[in-house]
This record gives sequence, structure tokens and C-alpha cells, in this order.
Amino acid sequence: MEFKEFNYTLFLVISLLAFCVSSCSSLTTFGLAVADNQQPTPTKYAEAHQVFLTQPNYKTLIYRNDELIEKLTPENARIQVSLSGLRAKVFLGEEIAIDTPVSPGKKTHPTPTGEFTIIGKKKDHHSNLYGTIYNSEGDRVTSGDIRKNTVPKGGKFVGAAMPYWMRLTNTGVGLHTGYVPSYPVSHGCIRLPKPIAPVIFAKAKIGTQVIIVD
Repeated sequence: MEFKEFNYTLFLVISLLAFCVSSCSSLTTFGLAVADNQQPTPTKYAEAHQVFLTQPNYKTLIYRNDELIEKLTPENARIQVSLSGLRAKVFLGEEIAIDTPVSPGKKTHPTPTGEFTIIGKKKDHHSNLYGTIYNSEGDRVTSGDIRKNTVPKGGKFVGAAMPYWMRLTNTGVGLHTGYVPSYPVSHGCIRLPKPIAPVIFAKAKIGTQVIIVD
């Protein structure tokens, strides 16, 4: 599946930014301008994301705000995953820098919910449980769970590629590049589209917070 990106710079061309100016004092809370006796005014970043959500096919699109991404660091980034929404968001404070489709675990291998931190990172990672078995002649025998199959004499097991691996649990759940259809398909991991996975990988570190919700 090919994922397209919604770029924040387009929003600057098509949107109208209006701010109410008054003599009242104002302050900034969670990235929103707040004037006395008024509701918070959405920032340009929040408005850009709202425009993205109006796209008829936004669920298959990647939103990236390059201005915010430039400010993201492994020290200030946090990630939130919605299993039912099939989306992951990367936040800078309360602002959304990235909003991307994901494919979490299917019913037989559900992705756990809760609050996690990244406990390991590896750019070129391969599964030690799921992959393809080859015989001694190099022919493919089967694919799937190595625990349910036997490697023939002289054959080998090649684990499935999981690039830009960010481990969340000691039982093998993490975020990584992979095939991302519009439904849960993994064995518990959270698959990210190829175009955005390297960006998230670069902006996260061991210790980055990842919240997974239903």
C-alpha cells in the first residue's frame, strides 16, 4: 500500500488564520493562546491537523508537520497509539507532529494496551519467532511461527525483517516498519509505513513514552 503525506506547508497556503485581539492579558497553556474570559484559541499547528482530518481519505494518509518535526528531539517526543483508530501520533508537547496509519496485532495476537517506554532500538532487526524456513537446497518450505514448524536438516530459518525496530516489551512487542493494510494484521507489534518509520525512529530513544489505548 502506498501512503501519501499531508504537508503542513500546504495548509499555510489554503487556510485563513484569524486571532481576536483584545486589551485583556493572555497566556499560553499546552500550546494554545488563552485570553481572559475566552476559550483557548487553536494554534496554527492544531488548525493544520484539523485540515488534515477533513481529507476524505485521511485514514490512509500520513500527516507530518515538518516545522514541529524539526523541533522534535529524543528528549521531548512522545508517542500515542490508538488500536481501534489504527493510528499513531507523535507529540511535541500537546502539538501533533506526526499522525500515521498503523497495523497492530490481530485478534489471535492482540497488541497490549497501557503505558510503555522504548526499551531497545535496532535499525536492522529480524524476528526470531516469525519468518521463512528453507531446505538444504535453498527452496522455501513454509512461513510462519518457527515454534510450530521444524527446520529440515541442512535447512535454515530466516526471520522476518523488522526495520527500525523499537522494542516495548520483553515478549517481543514493538514498533517497526512493515506492511500496513487498513486492518490489524501483525502478531502483536505495531507496524509503521515505510516512509515515516525512519523519522519516528530518529526522534525516539530508549526511554521514550509510548501509550497504547483501545
